[in-house]
Amino acid sequence: MVLSSAIVIAGTLNASAAWALTPTQKTFLDAEKALKKQNYEVYKPLRAKLGDYPLAIYLDHDIDIGKLNDLRGEAAKALIDKYQTTPMYQRLRAKYLVNAGSKKRWNDFLALTPNAPTDVRLQCYFYEAKLAKGETQLAYNAAKSLWVYGGSRPKECDPLFNAWTKAGKRTQDVIWARMLLSFDEGETSLLSYLSQKITSHSNEAKRLVAVFKDPNSLRHTEKFKDKNPIVGDIVTAGLKRLARKDLDQAINLYTRYQKAKRFTPPQEQQLQKFLVRRVLIEQDDNFRDFVDTVLPEMKSDDMYERRLRWAIREQDHTHIARYLNLLAPETLTKERWQYWLYRTNAKNAPDSATKALAAISNERNFLWVCGVAIIE
Repeated sequence: MVLSSAIVIAGTLNASAAWALTPTQKTFLDAEKALKKQNYEVYKPLRAKLGDYPLAIYLDHDIDIGKLNDLRGEAAKALIDKYQTTPMYQRLRAKYLVNAGSKKRWNDFLALTPNAPTDVRLQCYFYEAKLAKGETQLAYNAAKSLWVYGGSRPKECDPLFNAWTKAGKRTQDVIWARMLLSFDEGETSLLSYLSQKITSHSNEAKRLVAVFKDPNSLRHTEKFKDKNPIVGDIVTAGLKRLARKDLDQAINLYTRYQKAKRFTPPQEQQLQKFLVRRVLIEQDDNFRDFVDTVLPEMKSDDMYERRLRWAIREQDHTHIARYLNLLAPETLTKERWQYWLYRTNAKNAPDSATKALAAISNERNFLWVCGVAIIE
């Protein structure tokens, strides 16, 4: 029997001598007791007496959940919708969909969810239902998106994936894409499993696994000089993994490979962004110049803000001014950056700062007070 915490709370009423029960509360507790004992002859008149008492729906839940899975789709939807404003709604809906999906009752499943759910298990059932209804392209496109993922997927997805694979849609490029994702996520077992499914680039798959185990092996740059983009994938993935353990070595090797034109433009952009983010997280002074060389071209307010925090920590006014200048207008309107903008203007252009402060002086907020203090 599944009862909400609301019933548990209500049940504590009769344990409190200081709390006098109303007649309706007593009826509710008596009905709950009868329901627990499955004494329906006693329960039914008590439930009828409760009418639309707010907690009564929790009693209904215990009755409805027992018959839910036997209902056809539209009837199930009507029953579940009764709980739409309660905490039980999503749980009842998921319970019905999982049961309908596991039994391949696709009409019932789709009656409850005409659009793709957010839960991965239910998504797999949804697209398996679409496949059964003849919407092949939609189902196969979704299967690819669900399969190309860096971790494991629930067993409920197996029938959809099997159908997609048998249709010849799981190409070598698709397997390689998932290998790279599993590499990034540190999923050793999945990476090893996928490496056995690669046939057209089996040697590269083995090298990828080897680099996963020892990313520092990338120091032997001559072993990775092949200009094939797939080798660039291996180097890119390996340097990202190495950067988590030894940022200095990763950036030094990146510089060597970059000079050798090892990367395609997308690989280089991806790797640069990753390495810059790692430096910004660690605020490593050794690679400040590296960051300031490549970061301005990245068009990323998130990373500009990280660099600004670093510059503020070190009171580096030159780079505070530089990166404030790079922020998008909507980001620059944040109060914290307005403060530093006025502070920078107060230092370099006091007349401009005074005018800016005058424009907001009627607000008399913290930002304005701080600005006045700086100018004075």
